[in-house]
Amino acid sequence: MINITFPDGAVRQYEQGVTALDIAKSISEGLARKVLAAKVNGQVVDATRPISKDGTLQLLTWTDADGKATMWHSSAHLMAEALESMYPGVKFGYGPRWRTAASSTMWTWTAGRSPTRSFASSKPK
Repeated sequence: MINITFPDGAVRQYEQGVTALDIAKSISEGLARKVLAAKVNGQVVDATRPISKDGTLQLLTWTDADGKATMWHSSAHLMAEALESMYPGVKFGYGPRWRTAASSTMWTWTAGRSPTRSFASSKPK
């Protein structure tokens, strides 16, 4: 068994290898649906990563800055995958990381033409 300490100071015991998502489900199915990532011992990790030793745990949702940053980061990867499937050979640059979104620049080439630059953001309109 491992000891998990929550932000309010409460300590609960779980089997070694439990995930943050498992812990969230043990608290509430509704909470588990909202979890985007977790902070284990101060490090942001995937909510499905096994926890193997005693530590602190914060379940990250959209209401947490780190939860939002995780969502934007993941969204940027999904957007890049989609664009790569639509535009083979596309090249990506990294845009600024804002407090409210992530961005990237992409370049596409067409034979006989100059490169075209596009801007993409994971921030919803």
